[in-house]
Amino acid sequence: MFSLLLKFWPVFVPFALYVLWLWYAHKRAEEGKKPKVFGRPFWYALYASLALAILGFLLLGIQAGQQTERYIPPHVGTDSKLVPGRRE
Repeated sequence: MFSLLLKFWPVFVPFALYVLWLWYAHKRAEEGKKPKVFGRPFWYALYASLALAILGFLLLGIQAGQQTERYIPPHVGTDSKLVPGRRE
């Protein structure tokens, strides 16, 4: 469960903010005050999570294009011994 949250936290952050806004609006409504309206906060959260995902993919693509090393995975060598993985 934690690894899922660790991988997808940019998607969950805007929705967590949306839940906090809902709690705040509900609290103000109970006090008889009109909550501040920002339009449609669910859609703002959705757009923010999509923007974070697109930004993450762009940064991942930029970082992947800058790698100059080549990874050679572990394999069995000619003398039947395990050769550990390495970068060249």
